[in-house]
Amino acid sequence: MSDAEQFLSPSVFHRVFYDPSELRAGWRLCIFLAMVLGLINASNLVVRRVLPSADQTTLYLVFLVINFVIFLFASWIMGRIEGVNRLA
Repeated sequence: MSDAEQFLSPSVFHRVFYDPSELRAGWRLCIFLAMVLGLINASNLVVRRVLPSADQTTLYLVFLVINFVIFLFASWIMGRIEGVNRLA
């Protein structure tokens, strides 16, 4: 790889993923959605295997609580990524 290609690669990478000061908002949204969707799909598989004979009401409440916890966890992770450590 030539010197010009080595110099161009980090610049292109940085320009695509970062604006002048931080990670672009669209990429942050994609990271958040990927975490949430992955965790929801995993939790669906686990709950269906752990509670195979549960009725619809029980499954609804379990999924409601699990999804709430997943969103809280993903929001906490994104806060850590963005540098927000505590409420001011």
